[in-house]
Formats: sequence, structure tokens, C-alpha cells
Amino acid sequence: GRSPLFGVALLKSRDGNHGAIVVAMRGGDEDKMPRLPALKKQFEEACGETCAIQIAGLQASNVAGCEVIFEDLVRAEMLALPMTLIALIFVFRGFVPALVPVLIASLPTLCSLGRLSVLSRVRNVSSFAANITTLLAMASRKPQANPC
Repeated sequence: GRSPLFGVALLKSRDGNHGAIVVAMRGGDEDKMPRLPALKKQFEEACGETCAIQIAGLQASNVAGCEVIFEDLVRAEMLALPMTLIALIFVFRGFVPALVPVLIASLPTLCSLGRLSVLSRVRNVSSFAANITTLLAMASRKPQANPC
């Protein structure tokens, strides 16, 4: 088989120790971003142990930024939920009374996430929409007769 590097324009440094590969991809960001890991793997396999592949550019920055933000949000949620429950236990002076606000807030949250899931099947939805939906549903203090 032909190398994936065949016919790709290589930009070399003067000493020949560094180079850059310029790749133009068709489609929008939503098409390009998922293809980056496979593209990097293809170049790494073609290169072997002789070089290190790093992807740069707007799409690569977006992918890296989204990964960092996602990890930070998961870490924040893992800290916030137990700390909130502990605070509620002190405020309501017991475990069972502390669960009541959590259970009341979970119904609109689940309904909102259900709506978001349906919407994501017909429209592109940000990966952070679930976090924002959860925050808004939990923070909502407006009493509702029917939360769904």
C-alpha cells in the first residue's frame, strides 16, 4: 500500500530535523473535528518511531479546549454535588430532609434533559448544553404545577 504521506507537501526546516505537513480538509468544523484523531493516527503509523506528530490549527485547538473544559466540568460536578448534600444535611439537620430539595430539583432536571435529548436528534446541540440545562433546572426556584 501507498503511504498516507505520499503526495503531501512537506515543509522542512533548514537543518532538516523538523517539518510540517499542511492538510486541507473539506467540510465544516463539525465534520473536521471528529476526523482529527484518525488523521493523527494515520500519520503516526506512516512515520513510525522516526518522528513525533502534533496537530495544530483551529480545529485541533477546539478539540483540545473542549476536552479540558469537559474534564473540568466533570471534576467540578463531582465536588459540587457531595458538598451541596453535606451543606443541606447541616441546614436541614438530617439526611432525609436534605434529600427532599434534591428530589424536587431532580424532576425538572430530568424533564429538561429529556427535552434536550429529543432536540439533539434534530439539531446540533453543544456538548455543554447538558451542563447548562442541569444548572438552570436545579437553580430554578419558580414553583411549577407540571415540571414537564
